[in-house]
This record gives sequence, C-alpha cells and structure tokens, in this order.
Amino acid sequence: MSKDGIAKGIFVSAMMVICGLILGAIIISASWSVVIHERAFHCVDDTGAFLGFMGGLDSCRMHDTLSAGWTWDRIETIRVIHVSVFWVMAFCPLLYLVYNKGFKTHAQLC
Repeated sequence: MSKDGIAKGIFVSAMMVICGLILGAIIISASWSVVIHERAFHCVDDTGAFLGFMGGLDSCRMHDTLSAGWTWDRIETIRVIHVSVFWVMAFCPLLYLVYNKGFKTHAQLC
C-alpha cells in the first residue's frame, strides 16, 4: 500500500468517526430529551438536553426534583445505556469501513 493510500485511509477513517460522533450526538441527545429531560426530573441548572446524558447526575441529585415514579438509580441506568449507545454509534461507521475493506481485500486474495 502506498503512502497516498495510507493517508487516504486515515482521512476516511477520521471522517467516519467524526460523522459517527455527530450523528450519535444528535440521535442520542434527541432520545435523552424525549425519554428523560424534563420528564423524569426538573433540572434547576439546566444547560439544555444536547449531550446532557454525558454528564453525571451528582449535581442533579442535590438540586433537582424527581417526577413521580422515577428514581435516581433508574435514571442513571438509562444514562449509562445512552452513553454506551452513543459510543457504539460513534465507532460503527469505522467498524463498517474496516470490515468492508477487509472483506474486499480477502475477496481479492481468493
């Protein structure tokens, strides 16, 4: 593989991760906004729902009030799921690229 091919591969991989991060941030922030934000608790120090799932709930536990039927443990579990899905979505395009390139390379060898 030439230096140009390596540079192109690194650039494409970086762009795939960036696109995954942006897409993941938008989709998961929307999910957090619909499922948790203002539905489960009223946030006093509200900074908005965008990427609100990334921060811990420690300051929320001290200052915010829970809605009926919600517990901080339940919200924390949902937050951990949101963070995990965000990182999976961020790197899925890169994994697809690696799998796709690897599959094509293997197919060319056969």
